[in-house]
Amino acid sequence: MDKKIIRKNRVRGKARIVSNRPRLSYEKSNRYINIQLIDDSKQKTIFGIHQKNIISKDKTEMISKFTDKIVEALNEAKINEIYIDRGARKYHGSLATIVEGLRKAGVKV
Repeated sequence: MDKKIIRKNRVRGKARIVSNRPRLSYEKSNRYINIQLIDDSKQKTIFGIHQKNIISKDKTEMISKFTDKIVEALNEAKINEIYIDRGARKYHGSLATIVEGLRKAGVKV
């Protein structure tokens, strides 16, 4: 099997173990970032945010705005604990920056 598929299955398997928390799914293409908060017990998407909705020329400013929108949506939904589903992505770059911003905002990751 491909290493990417193995890594993805390993991360998703851990998500099932902590199924009492909603899953923050992180997807990144070459151009955009897409984040969804999914409640697996109800099989329902709580909210989704796409990078197209955020206008910024600087990448770090864009990621901080993106994190602020995520925190705002989490507070609106009254959610304090989440599980990060990074898929087959490594934990670095924009994903690490978003998670650090969530932790600074008081979200338990």
